[in-house]
Amino acid sequence: MNKLFRIGIAASLLLAAACGDDGGTDNPANNGANNGANNGANNGANNGANNGANNGDNNGANNGANNGANNGDNNGANNGANNGDNNGAEMAMMQGRIEDSGGGGSENHDLEGWVVTAFAVEADGSATAISSADAMTDAQGRFEIAIDASAAAELDVIVEATREEAAGAVLVANEQIDASATTTLAPINVETSAEVNVYISARADGQWNADSTVAGLRELVTAEVAAALEAGGEAEADVRAYGEASVSYMSSWSAMMQSDAIGLTEAQVEALGQAQLSARAELDAELYAATNTEEAEAAVDGYWSALAEAYADAGVTADETALAAEAATTTALAYVAEMNVEARAEAQVTLQLRLAAATTANVEAQFEQLQEDGNDAVTEAGAQLMADIDAAATAGADAQADIEEAWTTYRASVQAEVTAHVEASFDEAGTLAYTQVEAAILAATAARDAALAAIEASEEIAANTSAAVEASVTFRAEVHSQANVDALTAAGSTEAEASALLSLTAAGQ
Repeated sequence: MNKLFRIGIAASLLLAAACGDDGGTDNPANNGANNGANNGANNGANNGANNGANNGDNNGANNGANNGANNGDNNGANNGANNGDNNGAEMAMMQGRIEDSGGGGSENHDLEGWVVTAFAVEADGSATAISSADAMTDAQGRFEIAIDASAAAELDVIVEATREEAAGAVLVANEQIDASATTTLAPINVETSAEVNVYISARADGQWNADSTVAGLRELVTAEVAAALEAGGEAEADVRAYGEASVSYMSSWSAMMQSDAIGLTEAQVEALGQAQLSARAELDAELYAATNTEEAEAAVDGYWSALAEAYADAGVTADETALAAEAATTTALAYVAEMNVEARAEAQVTLQLRLAAATTANVEAQFEQLQEDGNDAVTEAGAQLMADIDAAATAGADAQADIEEAWTTYRASVQAEVTAHVEASFDEAGTLAYTQVEAAILAATAARDAALAAIEASEEIAANTSAAVEASVTFRAEVHSQANVDALTAAGSTEAEASALLSLTAAGQ
């Protein structure tokens, strides 16, 4: 590993509160094991001594005491890991590893000998040990751990690895855990530990809701965001703000998918969630098995390809995806604004890159409707947009201004190509008709932007979600109004071309 990682302020406090009545320990599994071992040893010793004495055999007393102590100790340790008694619960196996990033030079970077414990997370963010006994990592940092399958049936699970003062953790959705098979976890690193922190914070603050998913959260807590949070000492305020941002993103995304603008049913949204969960499970397994950066990057690419295919199969278009990304990003950015400068800059970049990816894909798809070979200029402009947003991560307090400048440049490039297409495709009357349509879209854009600008972190996530969805749905309806479509088809466009031109005009505003 390149550096030691800690589970972070927010999670540490919550786990400590969950692990002991008076803060005397930070590991409930050890408490249960020790208590169970001691009780078992004492009971076994007493029973053995009594039985041996009753049989008139002093050796029997001694042997009984020793055997009873040993049996009690072993049984107590095994049972104690789950508060002293598993009561014969069905166990599920999990495997994982501590990530080795090629660092070294310090004995603290050794991968062997980390103590691994599993916890089930309650709705309020508190945690309860559910592993039958602590596991230990081998020389390659790998481990296997058994957990109470019934405890994980409804609750998400955190697997934590500790060594001396260092700690890391990984989060796994309860839906990924199958008692009949071994669940493979993503390698534990700074990113997975930050995912745990943000998740626990969102739960403890009561922000986690029906639209929140572990897979969705893990998409939003990128390696870059995790590094920024760690660099800032994982300040509780930053972790909390990004938890709110993540929950608001997922809420707005889900609401947009079921809105009049897109029209998926609740069952379709749930199916997409399952597809995301399956893709995440496969990604975790591939990252666990990856032996180099190229294999890890290929696994991530496969994850995004699987999601894209799932949304395409559900009938979600590139235009609809961009619309949902706009609403979700806007609500999330309101909460990110509450973060400290360095962490805020990285969070803004992460969210804006998601929006840029959706927007540029949509613009390129719409130009393919208008021009068989697409448009190289807008493809290059899209690549530049992504690069400029990414570079803003180092701008600190100026990050958002740099990002806005990048968007302004990109939109101007798109509109320039749209204008060139209109002038080449329409006669004078058609060009005039397009100009009137463009003015109507410009007015709709201004109204949408004003509504989105009113979204603030001081409002409840549900209220912000509602405002963002309403503004976005209204905007799409006005852009793709029948009047606008009729004006463009009268000028010579097909309906498909008219729809593409309307979307591109909106993207250029």
